[in-house]
Amino acid sequence: MSVKAKADNIKMILFAAVFSVACFITSKDIKGNIFYYNSLNYQLVKSAIIFILIFLVTILNRKNSEKMNNYVSVYIAAVGIIYFADNYTLQLSGSLSFFRLWWLSLIHIVFLAYYLGLLIMKNIDFNKLSVKALKGYSVLYAVSFIVVFLRPISNNLTTNIVPGQGTLAYINYLIKYPNDSEILFLVVGNIIFFVPISFLLQAYFPKIKIYQQLITGFTIPFIVEGYQYIFRCGDVDIDDIILNFSGFLIGFLFLMLQNKTKNKQQDAQ
Repeated sequence: MSVKAKADNIKMILFAAVFSVACFITSKDIKGNIFYYNSLNYQLVKSAIIFILIFLVTILNRKNSEKMNNYVSVYIAAVGIIYFADNYTLQLSGSLSFFRLWWLSLIHIVFLAYYLGLLIMKNIDFNKLSVKALKGYSVLYAVSFIVVFLRPISNNLTTNIVPGQGTLAYINYLIKYPNDSEILFLVVGNIIFFVPISFLLQAYFPKIKIYQQLITGFTIPFIVEGYQYIFRCGDVDIDDIILNFSGFLIGFLFLMLQNKTKNKQQDAQ
């Protein structure tokens, strides 16, 4: 084996190790544990460090792009299944759903860092690699959707059909309790969670039309809120629908930009 081949193997091993460990950096509610949740600032710093590390090791493995992508596709799907099992059984990542959701968010950040690293690479078959990676990620996304939105049937239901009222209540609460990261997590999450939908739709349906994308993105928030209303298991809020669709639109616009950029790169080659 040549020195160059050995160096590539070492880089691949480094990527696999960093990616694997990063997917299991949880935020627990057990004091004294190395992963104990201290504060929102601590959590954001940890997320930023993880993002940067994954992004760097991805770029470092440009020559191993196909092998690396195969690993990510399988591993991220497996982590999604493990998370799903833990959330409903042992709950090793925390006794409260808040901590388990922080772990879930970190797994998504790990994949995002990888995807962006893949996106900026040149001289690779990005379309082929991204589709495979997104299909693996779709398992994690489906798990996340079930955990976050398809809550158990109950009689705990609140409703709001006045646009802006729910968001204003959140803002007033954050002004009064600026250190309560749960509310901020909820508001930002309602936007960010719907960003990947366009990417996943294109991965599974490459010939999907723009109007079909928009109809799907508009419909899903109503399905989510409708489920919660029918089974009386959440806060049915028109503002959530607005935030959800806003997140979808952000993702849709990024997808259009990605496609335009990659098409230009292919034409130039």
